Amino acid sequence: AAFPATAQTPSAAELSTHLGGNVFKGKTAAGQGWRLDFRASGHVFADTSTGARDSGTWRSEDGKVCLEYRGHFPSGCGEVRIAPQTLYYLRGTGEIVTLQAD
Repeated sequence: AAFPATAQTPSAAELSTHLGGNVFKGKTAAGQGWRLDFRASGHVFADTSTGARDSGTWRSEDGKVCLEYRGHFPSGCGEVRIAPQTLYYLRGTGEIVTLQAD
């Protein structure tokens, strides 16, 4: 999978500004809906259309968002690209999920 050519690799500061205080929604290729609420405080709340929920903390690195969940969602850092109102997230499965600002 490849990121869209129009998407930019953000610096850690750009990514923090893009994510902090915003909610992003999208779907995986399998049709599972995602909702990620990135709080400016560094907390993240995640919900899926299957009813699974988790929360934890997030931080940004150059070109990556790092998620540390408290429950059963996998924690770690994933590559991201950004475009206006959009976040492209590379999952561990190799799938790129497109998330739109809500």
